[in-house]
Amino acid sequence: MTRRPRKARTPPSIGDTPRDIIARAARDAIKPARRKSHKRKLTAAQKAKRREVRAKAAKLKRKGLLEKSFDVRKAVPSSRLRRLFAKFGNVLAGRETTYHLPDDKRVRRILKKEGYTIVGDRIVLSAEHVYRKPGKKGGTGVRRRKPRFVGIGGKSIGIPIDANFEARVRAAFAKLKPGEQIAFDVYGNSSFATYEVADALIADVTKYDERARGNLREIGLFVVRDPAQYRSEREAAKGQTDRARRDRANARARERRARMRGGMRVSRGK
Repeated sequence: MTRRPRKARTPPSIGDTPRDIIARAARDAIKPARRKSHKRKLTAAQKAKRREVRAKAAKLKRKGLLEKSFDVRKAVPSSRLRRLFAKFGNVLAGRETTYHLPDDKRVRRILKKEGYTIVGDRIVLSAEHVYRKPGKKGGTGVRRRKPRFVGIGGKSIGIPIDANFEARVRAAFAKLKPGEQIAFDVYGNSSFATYEVADALIADVTKYDERARGNLREIGLFVVRDPAQYRSEREAAKGQTDRARRDRANARARERRARMRGGMRVSRGK
């Protein structure tokens, strides 16, 4: 622990009277006043607002919409950040995302001409689209994302997994007629379960999303008017699929054995 150096006392000068010496000693004994801190204390609402701003700024930085030198830990509400949050509100809400662009001026010029938003080396696209590097044939590289669900037992309703997912699911349950239930399918695989309430379906979809490490984009919902018939149809379809899979595997095994026997006969003939 280092001590603060003591203030040097003013030496007495020639001709000082005892009263002058006492006054000078009294002045030297007075401690200098501490500098007051100019930091003002923030209220709870201001602290919450600052945390919200930093969370949004961190997301924009991860998406490549803020420069790498921007220090998110020191971000405070400002007019620049408010403009960015308003401009990229769909990105913050999950309705849009960004993709990295190749270092090709021609491709970027074409994309700008088509009206796409480009920020630095990123392109902003809706969640329904995906970007792939153009091949030799050219093009923009922007493609429509294929839905990763297949309707079973009727046309399914595609619901994206985003901030409004729970609200959309509850709205779908609110439209059900008496006796109807809802089932869902993920990546073309339909569950045997049917649901009467939204909370149970949301909990199961959350489990799927955790298994997919947060990469679940969309699920398919469809109305089941007769749950018992639906389960029997699903079991029958699963049995047919399993039998077809076994038949294909057996056929491939027979072909391999036939090729091996043919090769052995040829080698013996030689």
